Amino acid sequence: MSSARALARSAWWLIAQIHWSVHFYVLSEGFSPQRPGSMVRMTTYEYKIRETGRERCMRRLRSTHDGALCQDYTWRTVSGLLHVVYHGHVFAGFLKHLEDGAHMPKITVAGKTAEWSADKRLVNAIEDMGINIGHRCGGIARCTTCRVTFVSGEPDTMTAAEYEKLSERGLLGQYRLSCQILCTHDMEVEPELTLENQENWSDTGPRPADTVEPAAEWFPKSTFGAS
Repeated sequence: MSSARALARSAWWLIAQIHWSVHFYVLSEGFSPQRPGSMVRMTTYEYKIRETGRERCMRRLRSTHDGALCQDYTWRTVSGLLHVVYHGHVFAGFLKHLEDGAHMPKITVAGKTAEWSADKRLVNAIEDMGINIGHRCGGIARCTTCRVTFVSGEPDTMTAAEYEKLSERGLLGQYRLSCQILCTHDMEVEPELTLENQENWSDTGPRPADTVEPAAEWFPKSTFGAS
């Protein structure tokens, strides 16, 4: 997802929250077309209140000294505070959403750097940066031609498929399979096998799917005894 698209989605999300906040406020304040003096011009969201809850409450207190008559006003005050807390929490989530969208992981390969969403497969990110990395099996952890070495940012997790294939080929601890890694944080890698350094290749292989295959579950490397 591009930064512009993420910002557009965030803006739309905020507009929706404001829209529903208005509705919640109207409901909590008890505005009603049948209630005299409650509001005018509902279609334009222009409300006019002739008497506020506080004014009614204080007038009744002065005339009757009966605090029970203020129960309605007290409930509206509590309800308003709850709405403030709730929408404060929602707005905090919105700010985090903006922050996450504004700081996309940076992937550096062969001196090139680009930002990608956290669900992007590393092998596809490398290829989309113009690096002809191998993926002869189509990115299903069968061939190891997508193997890379990490300069920085190596994940401390791996899939069972990656562990089994690297162990089988005697490559565990030396390389990682980029088809089994997502761009969840900043990384710098170097591809081992590319179209340019493999004379017998006519292409790099079928384009890997957008999601990790086989169906992936990540485990700490220590689970497999890998360093």
